[in-house]
Amino acid sequence: MKQTWKKESLLAAYPRFEAQPDFYLERMADAEKGFADTFGKEAERFFSAPGRTEIGGNHTDHQHGCVLAAAVDLDIFGAAAKNDSRIIRIFSEGYGMEEISLDDLEVKKEEINTTASLIRGVASKITQMGYTLGGLDMYTVSNVLKGSGISSSAAYEVLVGTVINALYCENKLTPVEIAQIGQYAENVYFGKMSGLMDQTASSVGGVVAIDFRDNANPIVRKLDFDFTKAGYALCIIDSGADHADLSDEYSAIPMEMRQVAAHFGKKVLREVALADFLTDMAAVREKADMLVMPEACTPKEWLPTLARTCEKNHLAVVTGVEHIIEDNCVYNLTAVILPYEEKWTGQWHSVILYHSKNHFAPEEKRMIESLHLRAMEGIESSEAKCDAKYELYSWNGFWFTVYCCFELTSIRDRSIFQSYIDALIAVEWNQDVNYYSNIIESLSRDIHCYCIQTNTSKYGDSRITKPSKTENKDILRIKGGSNATAHVGTIDLEQLRGFQMKAYSGQKEDKTFKPTPPDFDYKGAYERRKGTMFECFCAKKKAD
Repeated sequence: MKQTWKKESLLAAYPRFEAQPDFYLERMADAEKGFADTFGKEAERFFSAPGRTEIGGNHTDHQHGCVLAAAVDLDIFGAAAKNDSRIIRIFSEGYGMEEISLDDLEVKKEEINTTASLIRGVASKITQMGYTLGGLDMYTVSNVLKGSGISSSAAYEVLVGTVINALYCENKLTPVEIAQIGQYAENVYFGKMSGLMDQTASSVGGVVAIDFRDNANPIVRKLDFDFTKAGYALCIIDSGADHADLSDEYSAIPMEMRQVAAHFGKKVLREVALADFLTDMAAVREKADMLVMPEACTPKEWLPTLARTCEKNHLAVVTGVEHIIEDNCVYNLTAVILPYEEKWTGQWHSVILYHSKNHFAPEEKRMIESLHLRAMEGIESSEAKCDAKYELYSWNGFWFTVYCCFELTSIRDRSIFQSYIDALIAVEWNQDVNYYSNIIESLSRDIHCYCIQTNTSKYGDSRITKPSKTENKDILRIKGGSNATAHVGTIDLEQLRGFQMKAYSGQKEDKTFKPTPPDFDYKGAYERRKGTMFECFCAKKKAD
């Protein structure tokens, strides 16, 4: 029978209609028409599942922690009806049709990271719970942006679970159970190791506080909180970024956190006492040799304390220093802190070395000059050439240099160290991530070295890349987000050096990296391995 939409009846079932009733009525009408056009019949039921945002507690759900999350007024809306087959057919506007047979609910490798895997995973889990499923048709419209960080996948899982629950389970599944079903589909079928926060926030709705001490029975408490009455607004901003292709990177986070927990003999970090964690911090950090932080992020006053931490943990640090103002001059420094063991006493010390930014970004310089200050670029000396303004560092057999953000835009400057470094470290504070991404990718292959790029989490695109084929170039890459995070990646110095010392024919056959560029001096790799690079590099500069 043809549905007749009335605002009054819809408000009761769908409270957020009150804000924009005409908008939602139009979406419903579109879904109803789309269903009829696609399946040649009228829809029987209508469903909605919202996206979500976390307010506090990101990446604590999979560690059995506590989170505060909220559903948002962006949702996936579905028009659905049973069919007489054993097929689930779902047409998503803008994406197309997915068909899943209920007679084949096994995990399929070729469906990893696909919508089909989510449908199959939800149906499989509900079947395992003892329910008998039948076919259904559904047409969906969505304004939950894919890859936007507000859990389009969780909303989709919850929607499918809610529809099956209504059509075939007599609504016996609770919102928490539907959330757990969605998590199962995402973990096992989709291949993304998510926690349970996303699905629970979408399934329960509203603002919720969730305690995941027992993942099988999370404590969910709905909060009666009105942002508007409190004078606040929770805004979702479209940044244009997309994390839809970062499932592997996302999955690495809970795995790394479980590795830390395992160090203390625990399964998850909730079980680790804070005092134990702080006491054994050195062992926790044992895997990392160097910490790299963005431009202008560390107060100069903190550096002595940071240096003592480096001594204690045998950890090198490269970090941007907050702008320093002296005598109406502004300095943008990068600090390189290198710990070392005193040969005769066995005691550990550290040295702080400074790199002075040679090229301020135009906007950075304009802002400084607007305050009637002077931007101090590089070394002020008539004898100082460009080559002298960049430093070649050696630490524990690792040869590297440091560039600060806009310095990377100089073609001449970034070519100085070809053949002579294992890695180039770039500390940044910039929002032009595409431009700098292209520079880093080109630089890695042209200089033929690892590139370690760290930007503020606000803008993202921090990464470790290597001079290889495009599909293999990124060892680690983080797009950014609202929370500051630390990530660990590994580079293989000997693998790079061994490759660089091969003739072209050997490099072409090896395929571990891209072949070295023209004029690359293979002796550089040999000198880095021997530890005699300084002598080699200085001799070359003198000859030039």
